[in-house]
Amino acid sequence: MIRSLALAHRLALRNVRRYARRSIITAVTIWFGMVMVVFTIGISEGAYRRVVDTAARSGPGHVAVQTPDLDPFEPEPLARADEAMAIAAAIPGAEIAPRARLPALLSSAGGSVNLLALGVEPALERKTSILSEALVEGEWLPDEQGRVPEIVIGRTTARRLDLGLGDRAVVMAQVDGELSSVLLRVGGIFALGSDEVDSGIAVVPIHTLQLLLGQPDAVHQVAVILDDLHRARPVQRQLQAALPDAEVQTWDQLLPELGDYVTMDRNGGDVSFAFLFAIVAVAVLNAVLMSVLERVKEFGLMLAVGTRPSTLFLVVVLEALVLSMGSAALGAVVGGALVLWMGHTGVDLATLFGMEQSMDVAGYDISGTIYPYLPPLRTLYMSAMVVVVTVAGSLWPAWKATRIEPVEAIRHD
Repeated sequence: MIRSLALAHRLALRNVRRYARRSIITAVTIWFGMVMVVFTIGISEGAYRRVVDTAARSGPGHVAVQTPDLDPFEPEPLARADEAMAIAAAIPGAEIAPRARLPALLSSAGGSVNLLALGVEPALERKTSILSEALVEGEWLPDEQGRVPEIVIGRTTARRLDLGLGDRAVVMAQVDGELSSVLLRVGGIFALGSDEVDSGIAVVPIHTLQLLLGQPDAVHQVAVILDDLHRARPVQRQLQAALPDAEVQTWDQLLPELGDYVTMDRNGGDVSFAFLFAIVAVAVLNAVLMSVLERVKEFGLMLAVGTRPSTLFLVVVLEALVLSMGSAALGAVVGGALVLWMGHTGVDLATLFGMEQSMDVAGYDISGTIYPYLPPLRTLYMSAMVVVVTVAGSLWPAWKATRIEPVEAIRHD
């Protein structure tokens, strides 16, 4: 068995070199398919990371520590919030943002809207939240509170209530069965490109919201912003072990609609890759079958001198295996290098795909520069799939080679 395998391996390598033109055509087909797969994965994962990071930084963070079963309408303050912040802040590559949350009614002379009033520490939020970077008018919340506290609202909310910079608005909420309110001045307007955020969130200093709640030290949630969102699960486990009385959730648990969208879109991408693999398999099947038909006389002579059909089968399959492994590896290296380069320089999706309109994913605007990302395990999996598909495409031609009749093959011109 070992001798037959060694013989088949030597013959396969010889045939790859001997029929160089056909080998190059097959290899280029596999190589190009692999480059396209890696490039597409890199762009898709970069877009996913962009939208997840945008959603996390404008919402609950990559990981959030909060009261178990937090009621969004009647939130309970987080017990031992100071301890939770200290533990989360000690994690390398993590920044924290304590937040108070309260469903409220924002009213002005132009009308009223229901939204989530988000109380934040202005200095900490400036470093962690993307909302401070999305200002289109005015400035972020000041560190020192003035006589009239300020509020930062979304552009959609400003349009609906006919509010501009410096205008006054009232935040009203029901607390412990009583209606509480506070007068605020519009200090900034942001536009994130997500209608859900631009119309559903208003940001105020945390002390203002605590005053409205009548709870001076109330913190409902500690948002943890990470330097790499792929660390969310390990950090969640670490925080949950250190804070057993709290509830620690990752971004996909906090934003289930977004998590489901990313999963479904990634699965849809796998279906597209399946079509690409099918094209590669057909190309390989055609190339290997033509190779077998061109070598009918050669295979007939091999069978006539005592070569086993199984050895002949292995020769054909190993030829495809050698070509696919080399081509897939080279395609992964070239595609990976392209993605890594673009991951450093960034790429404008609208320019890349020749689109003038803005692009969005799950309602979040991703126009502008994204940074492609190459997940190692997913890339290895796709490389292995290319090899498997290529070898699978060679099985039928290899079987055909074993069915050749030596006498008829020797007479074949």
